[in-house]
Amino acid sequence: MRILLQFPEGLKQNAIEYAKELERKGHAISLSASPCFGACDLAIDEALAIKADKIIHYGHAEFVNAKLPVKVEYQEYPIAADLAFIAKAKKELKGIKAVALATTVQYVQLLPKVKKSLEKFGIKIRLAKGHFAKYEGQLLGCDTGAIANVKGKVDCVVYFGAGMFHPLAIETEKVLVLNPVTKTVYWITEEIMRFRRRRRAMLIGALEAKRFGILVSTKIGQLNLTGALRARDELRKRGREAHILVANYVDSTAIKNFNSFDAFVNTACPRLGDDYELFEKPIVNLAELGELLNLIDSVKNK
Repeated sequence: MRILLQFPEGLKQNAIEYAKELERKGHAISLSASPCFGACDLAIDEALAIKADKIIHYGHAEFVNAKLPVKVEYQEYPIAADLAFIAKAKKELKGIKAVALATTVQYVQLLPKVKKSLEKFGIKIRLAKGHFAKYEGQLLGCDTGAIANVKGKVDCVVYFGAGMFHPLAIETEKVLVLNPVTKTVYWITEEIMRFRRRRRAMLIGALEAKRFGILVSTKIGQLNLTGALRARDELRKRGREAHILVANYVDSTAIKNFNSFDAFVNTACPRLGDDYELFEKPIVNLAELGELLNLIDSVKNK
């Protein structure tokens, strides 16, 4: 069987070992060398070009529900962790009655044990499932439904994981991190508030823009042409010039060469907007478009 292996950036260092194992079983193996940013980012074009029988996508859970032109097999990459450090959270959660518990797919298999540890503090633990997530309690960079779906039923969020990428997307400032890598427990209130201020600054900056580029990715899990056309038309109704820019990989260097644009509306991965400094222009996510349009209307009506 001809198989294309696809790895996220953090797992590419292990790619050769996986390839050798499959080759020993008689398969013809190729490795996707394109950047991979998530389960939404399947190497469909490469697989079709080399006539692969299937893609094995490592490190993520199933995400894309659309019918695909090539078979995709998902291989998750669970990470083990010592949970004894969770005892440190008891002091931080004093007075808390209910929390939403969430993590990434790498640690999702540990959630039952994490839940049990937290319940020993007398706290009600709520687990929910996001729209795109495969598991209860699973966060994606573009899907925080595991938190949003229990909004109003909890006092705060407990995030089990390392790094800031996923917890910064959580729509509450009360997030306690249980970091299994550093074995530390800490609140990230200030980081979340700083992130929100940056997003607000993007909206204010875009308010002054006269010419918008509407970013569209052709990645099968990110393509949203309908949203892009709506954004273009709504901006044009308000006297703004707007044009659609299409790419598979939305690269900030290539986009900056379109230097006649004053701002961008992003319809691809919503976390693209986190890299606003690389674009050197305001970049507003599609979910924020309504707020931007309201700001434009309010200024016009003054």
